[in-house]
Amino acid sequence: LPFPIHFNADPTVAQLCYVLCRALEPETVLETGVAYGVTSATILAALHKNQKGTLDSIDLTPIRDRAGTYTGIMVPNEYKYRWHLHRGSSERIMASLFGSGVRQIDLFVHDSANVFPNQTRELETVWPRLAPHGAIVVNNIGRNTAFAEFVKAKNIDRWFVIEQEAKKGDLTGVILRVLGASQSVSRLSISIVTTSWDDGDPFVNES
Repeated sequence: LPFPIHFNADPTVAQLCYVLCRALEPETVLETGVAYGVTSATILAALHKNQKGTLDSIDLTPIRDRAGTYTGIMVPNEYKYRWHLHRGSSERIMASLFGSGVRQIDLFVHDSANVFPNQTRELETVWPRLAPHGAIVVNNIGRNTAFAEFVKAKNIDRWFVIEQEAKKGDLTGVILRVLGASQSVSRLSISIVTTSWDDGDPFVNES
């Protein structure tokens, strides 16, 4: 296999992305880092349930899979009508997307290279285009200070950090741009559970 198994998203991160998509009902979701597509599939399941929105995913073609056969392989065919997979660097693809008509991002999920320059560049690129009710998810923020420095520099006060369930010690950062987004999440009264794809709505029961 071209990707190590640990490249798959922690269940906590996938569930978080699902909850945010159901709460915010985004029109446009942008994701960097795909691998086998665990998070991509979860986001698309939420968009399918919402009956609105699209996901743009960016990932480099792995050296051991130049045809890209395994990238996003976990995305079910019935969700692919809302999915646009872009192969290349996030720097190049994001510039292309924003230069060709994508004006606003409702949810941004960073799970590409967890290094300071890359995380900083992606955050700085997305922030001016983040919707007033938007949210940002940054995976593995404990490996450098990019997330901490970003929220401090932008005077962001609505952010939180979660510890991943399976990958103990790894942290995921979340930014909610306005209070309305936080209230929207709360109103759903979501109980996160793990279910199978056959149960209809993966990962969550809503009340």
